[in-house]
Amino acid sequence: MPLTCRTGDCLGHHAYPKLIVHVVNDISRWGAGFSGSLGRLNPLARRSFLEWPRRPADSFPPYAVGRVLVWPVGSMGSDVRVAHLCAQRGVRGRKNPVPLDLAALDTCLAALTSALAITGCGAVVMPKIGCGLAGGSWRDVGPLVERHLGHLDVTVYDLDGR
Repeated sequence: MPLTCRTGDCLGHHAYPKLIVHVVNDISRWGAGFSGSLGRLNPLARRSFLEWPRRPADSFPPYAVGRVLVWPVGSMGSDVRVAHLCAQRGVRGRKNPVPLDLAALDTCLAALTSALAITGCGAVVMPKIGCGLAGGSWRDVGPLVERHLGHLDVTVYDLDGR
């Protein structure tokens, strides 16, 4: 099943999906880009990410590059979850122009696919993950998403239509 691509804000529609996927960094920083919008809409999504490093590793995946945390965000619907994909090393800056780690993103998407097989996910929405503040290119990221999630109902949103 091909990915559906749309222009707009994936958080702005009313029919919420079962899973919202996005990329996070490995230094526990939240608040800019897509995650900032997600956190304002649903503070539980923000809190689940910020508490991830403090959660016991025997109950949750360790907080590290290449790891995924899938967490329910109940106020958006009883079965809606957010998937935090830790595939960004630090934050973007002069010394780190492309913090996205493509190998880590590939690992995260593979782990997410396994988790979704267990939970039975329906629709998935995401921005062009890793292509905003993480500095990645959709030419590199898109094929990874297609390979790992292409069998699902996935809608990818591009906020400004590029």
